[in-house]
Amino acid sequence: MNTNYASFGDRLVGIILDIIIFGIPTSIVTTIIGAITFDFLATLISLGAFFAYETYFNSSDKQGTFGKQIMKIKVTDMNGGRISMQTAAVRAFASYISGAILLMGYFLALFTEKKQTLHDIIANTLVLKA
Repeated sequence: MNTNYASFGDRLVGIILDIIIFGIPTSIVTTIIGAITFDFLATLISLGAFFAYETYFNSSDKQGTFGKQIMKIKVTDMNGGRISMQTAAVRAFASYISGAILLMGYFLALFTEKKQTLHDIIANTLVLKA
């Protein structure tokens, strides 16, 4: 198994790329929806869209979102294999927990042996250099 774990920096750049590629357009659409309806609905749509994006692409044959693909990193199970849609959904949901606690769940990657974030630990996943 490839044990070349993705660095914190590679993962950070991947997230920033995903925000640019997916997050900004989604925010524009939800801002328009929020102006028409109300902000809570727009927030739910935005969170749901990013959840679906993460879940689909991380469980796809590409094993990562566009940002991860550009950075040549992939989400795997503990044996380096492709994760299921269910595992990807657990990981995507758990990433909200990682972010909700002042991003501390993300910073765990700096201190864990396998460079895992809180959501990786919860979902039993790794992020490896492709």
